Amino acid sequence: MRSASAALAAVAICGLAHAEPMRLNDRQLDSITAGAAAGAVFRSVASGKDMALNTLVGNLALENPRVSFAQSRTAILGTGTSVSTVSVNWSSTQASTATAATTTAASGDSATARSLGVTTALGIALPGGSRAVANALAYSFSSAVSR
Repeated sequence: MRSASAALAAVAICGLAHAEPMRLNDRQLDSITAGAAAGAVFRSVASGKDMALNTLVGNLALENPRVSFAQSRTAILGTGTSVSTVSVNWSSTQASTATAATTTAASGDSATARSLGVTTALGIALPGGSRAVANALAYSFSSAVSR
């Protein structure tokens, strides 16, 4: 598949040298431009006199003519005297969609709130038809201690 995509890219690049533009269908254009993987991860940390909040978000997407894959991950940890977290994860391909939501809250002298959300959507094109899978995981935990 890689050699076919590389050959198609080479033909497309050589086509730029001609006076007449080369016409490509959507699938051919996707394999040259967007038919790849993309990922993003970010982390944020906030802290104050009586609280700390740590958030991690990661997203991954893969698209090619045979497979569509999307995954979203969110993790939140909060500590303080009054803490609440809310997260919503959503992953979607043309064939399937997964959604997960978490909410947690805690208050007291020493409160902790944790949440984790993971969604995965997968679509596979097979010779006899396509298959789709969607999976969602949501986890939340909170605890508080009052003196």
